[in-house]
Amino acid sequence: GSVITPARGAKVAPTSKQFSLLIAVILGLIVGISVNDTTLGTTVSNLGFGETRFPKPVFAGDTLRAKTKIVAMRESKSRPEVGIVDFEHTGTNQRGETVVVCRRQGMIRKRPSGG
Repeated sequence: GSVITPARGAKVAPTSKQFSLLIAVILGLIVGISVNDTTLGTTVSNLGFGETRFPKPVFAGDTLRAKTKIVAMRESKSRPEVGIVDFEHTGTNQRGETVVVCRRQGMIRKRPSGG
């Protein structure tokens, strides 16, 4: 799995605006780590995020790992060349504690039919 380690020594006492930015950065990291293994070159559109939880805090210096699971797939009703895929992204820290879980839906190109 991929590993990201932020710089050590950052003092974090976030304001509400900084906290919102930190959440976006953590989500971006966890989803972004998985792109090479899951959707690189096949994503047509990110359709949005669903349920998102942060069961444990993330601290400066934590090492984050990401896992992605496909939880559902279906045909697109309007575009026969793509499908709709529901992903669940899970981020853990160096202690194996889950720090983020989020659901995301994407429009993904289908494999070309072999014919």
